[in-house]
Amino acid sequence: MTARLGCFARRAAWSAAAGSAWWTQRATRADGPWQDEAPVTQKLSPAVAAARLARQARDRRFDGYVEPEALAQWLAAGRTGLAVVDVRDSDFRAARTGRRKIRGAWHAPACELRSDAAPLVQALRGADTVVFHCMFSQQRGPACAQAYAQHRRKVAPPLPAQHVLVLRDGFAGFLERFGGGANAEELFEGVGPRNSTSCLKQGRQFVPAPPPHPS
Repeated sequence: MTARLGCFARRAAWSAAAGSAWWTQRATRADGPWQDEAPVTQKLSPAVAAARLARQARDRRFDGYVEPEALAQWLAAGRTGLAVVDVRDSDFRAARTGRRKIRGAWHAPACELRSDAAPLVQALRGADTVVFHCMFSQQRGPACAQAYAQHRRKVAPPLPAQHVLVLRDGFAGFLERFGGGANAEELFEGVGPRNSTSCLKQGRQFVPAPPPHPS
């Protein structure tokens, strides 16, 4: 209960911060951990975005970024061993994105995932590729991928190799590119109302890679 209240408190603080352009467009601090920056609710200016990427490169534990076009191809092909993790918080059901998500994506709110990545690491231990994203993949997505990758490295015995990636430009960029396309139905699905029990089950879909054939 205490952890949940703490999560709500952090969400409230983030929401308050999101109303100010001060932190979304300010120069990135050079002294604090980049993953502890506040979430962004609008696309950052190129200079600020580039500064964040440069800071990530110093201690990044995930494997990099995947382009929206590549992820769309993987999804359309039904690639096995692929898991997409949507870490949006209150903006998960944002009207501006049509209350949609990437089809089959897990929903693991950033606030909860940053606090405890262990359940997701366990659930996705059989995946060979895990793609994280938030709305723009400029803060929460990379921070969650970092927390996930760091926790995964601590598990003993070591888990099988896995590519941990972040979707470049986030859900907003993916929706902008493919939301009105001919294959939108196979790439997106609605998230439903907050009180829908079926919505709570969405995203708990993961198709593990088939076992290797004996030689």
